[in-house]
Amino acid sequence: MTFHKLALATALTSVTAMAAYADEGTYQSSKDADETTAEATQSSEMEATMSDDGQLTAPSSVDLANKEFTNSDKTLIENVLTQADDGATLNSVDDVIIGEVTSHAGNRDAEHLVYVDIRDDADLAADKIAFEAGTLSAEESGGLEYAYSMEQLRTAVAAKVAAMKQ
Repeated sequence: MTFHKLALATALTSVTAMAAYADEGTYQSSKDADETTAEATQSSEMEATMSDDGQLTAPSSVDLANKEFTNSDKTLIENVLTQADDGATLNSVDDVIIGEVTSHAGNRDAEHLVYVDIRDDADLAADKIAFEAGTLSAEESGGLEYAYSMEQLRTAVAAKVAAMKQ
């Protein structure tokens, strides 16, 4: 993990932790706050979503709608969208290939969706998944990297697909 990726992960984790504590509205001891933050982060960061038209979106750990982005954040997202050309490879943070970019749509912000055709050997319960640009980073090699491990993605997607079938 490069320093850039470590700094981004630290910043995103800090934002999530502050948002979880701010929602409480009451004072808690630091031990209670840490436990609440860990529970809130764990439950929200590993939840895939499904749109009304059946589009599966990969998990995201940050409430992107409520975040004000700095110029640095905007530059990171622009770098991701520059790399998100058709055919670009998307890897998980543990360097497993997830699939290839087929298209992307939306405003050029963190909620911009990058659509990926999933490789057969990725062993995911979906053929196509949308990833929010804010959960991706541009690699020096020219591809994209998703902020979670392949196992975390598999678990979240399988849980969402299982819930849909019920």
